[in-house]
Amino acid sequence: MLNQSVKILIVEDDPDMAELIADLVEAEGWSPAVVHSAEDATVILGHEQFHIVLLDHNLPGISGRTFAQRIRTNLGLNVGILMVTAAGSATERVLGLETAADDYVVKPFEPIELTARIKAVLRRIAPSLKVEKEPEREHEATSLRLGDWAVDLSARRALCLADRSKTLTSAEFALLEILAETPNKPVSRS
Repeated sequence: MLNQSVKILIVEDDPDMAELIADLVEAEGWSPAVVHSAEDATVILGHEQFHIVLLDHNLPGISGRTFAQRIRTNLGLNVGILMVTAAGSATERVLGLETAADDYVVKPFEPIELTARIKAVLRRIAPSLKVEKEPEREHEATSLRLGDWAVDLSARRALCLADRSKTLTSAEFALLEILAETPNKPVSRS
């Protein structure tokens, strides 16, 4: 299967966090769907099939852990469950893993860790799925290393290896793309 066929349901009541996670999922080439409550998730799980559910613990109504148990027992779905939550005490993590979750990521998280954990769950629950990105054609340089920065032009990501809190603005990244397209040549402002 191709990455595009990997469907991930994001159950997150914080719209900003849901958007961030959906953007990360899309950047990997997967298809996200976002709902903001366990009740909405129950509805969508009733008529769509997903490979993984990314589940917040602190949801309105019932807890994410209780909903994860419901997915496993009442709904009987064979789906990977990854808790993505601020409830990060050792007790919360152990309870989540022992009751229904396949893995657990504590907010705030590093995007690279979340995608790695999603890939690990996908490899366990659906070994036939192709979860890695397709390699780019060899003659196209899509990854660059500029000083402390690792830049992936095709995924539109820039990571400062010296300080992961540093980011590029959209304008800075656009300028970087223009300069990368014409290496060792001057570029006019127009």
